[in-house]
Amino acid sequence: HRYYEESGWRGTYEEEGGGVLMNQAVHQMDLLTWFTDLPKKIMAFLKEGNHRPMTTENDAYLHLFYEGGAVGHFISSTHESPGVHRLELSFDQGQIIMENERTLKITKLQEPEEDFSRKTEALFAHVPGTSIVKEFEPLADKEEHVRTLENFIQALQGKEEIQCSLEEALKSITLVNAAYLSHFTGKKVSTDFSMEGYDR
Repeated sequence: HRYYEESGWRGTYEEEGGGVLMNQAVHQMDLLTWFTDLPKKIMAFLKEGNHRPMTTENDAYLHLFYEGGAVGHFISSTHESPGVHRLELSFDQGQIIMENERTLKITKLQEPEEDFSRKTEALFAHVPGTSIVKEFEPLADKEEHVRTLENFIQALQGKEEIQCSLEEALKSITLVNAAYLSHFTGKKVSTDFSMEGYDR
């Protein structure tokens, strides 16, 4: 509550431009679009002012539809406690799961799931496979911010490549704005939506 109460511009569309998607979860959006690129369409369900003194969205449930038939789900909230940071990528022959920026689990199946499912006589059987688990000590937020700013300065001086290009950042902002457009219209929308339609 204090975060929103101490600064009246926070949690407003007029001054902050959005809520959890635009402010807190946009970093996870960066990661998602870096791994998967932009989906072709999105259907968003947002809840505004939920458990906090704000007028923007505080809960976001996004259904993402990719070219080729893949689907994704992006769920975010700022009032769950203790909450979880989880990125899960599932493929026909394995899975990658990163949880709480500490644990990475990579599973490689012996064969594609659909091939196994056609052959097995067992009900609800899992494809045999192997997994590796890696543990990490995450950087403190302050350290991540320092490294990001240092990279920006080094890139301006031509000494490093920028970690997040304008093109990559625009993907996240496009996805956030498509979520808002879907929420406000109540429809599934394309991520190449018309800016004129968005402004209206």
